[in-house]
Amino acid sequence: MTSSETPDQPVPQVSAVFGEPVTSDGITVIPVAGSAWPAPAKAAGGVGALPRGYIEIKDGTAAYRPLRAPWVKVAVPLAGLLAGTVASLLARSLARCRPR
Repeated sequence: MTSSETPDQPVPQVSAVFGEPVTSDGITVIPVAGSAWPAPAKAAGGVGALPRGYIEIKDGTAAYRPLRAPWVKVAVPLAGLLAGTVASLLARSLARCRPR
């Protein structure tokens, strides 16, 4: 599809998903974004991009590093703690109700 076929809609570019590489101390970082077309946040449509992670190139090896939401570092351990507490209370309750 060319831009002349759809003059009212933007043409997605690779640069909208992969940012410019940045090199420092022998490490190259390439930002990576996910794209949505049409962008849900834009009422008129268009292409939207959200940061997803980065590609790290170090010593000839490339690795993708996803960006995680900051709340995940707190929510996951708290959910595990809550599940363990509930399981312990449930086990004690069932042990008390069991006929001897």
